[in-house]
Amino acid sequence: MHNFEDVLGIVLSYVEETADSNENIRRKQQVDKDIASLELKKSRMTDMLIDGTITKGMYGKKLAELTRKLHKLAGRKSLLEDSIHTQEDINRRMSELRDILMKEEVSGCRIWQDCF
Repeated sequence: MHNFEDVLGIVLSYVEETADSNENIRRKQQVDKDIASLELKKSRMTDMLIDGTITKGMYGKKLAELTRKLHKLAGRKSLLEDSIHTQEDINRRMSELRDILMKEEVSGCRIWQDCF
């Protein structure tokens, strides 16, 4: 029966470690930078159109391309934000579960026998 506690501890640690990954946060930060860069390009394009540096046709073509890229990045950002929120929820739940298991262990309840 002691093996159950070992396995449970390993599983909890693995889930917490996986959910605690900051990879999605780094990805979202990069997407935010990419969005800001594209927004700056759009602004510069508008300035170039006003200055007469580019034609309306070229402006429209480039604007459509930038808008497509921005739309794609906005979708990616939304997915990353959802994933980050899910990770935060998993971390909270795992912490609660660990607290419950610790309380049960302290009170002498054997999880695999009579707690559940």
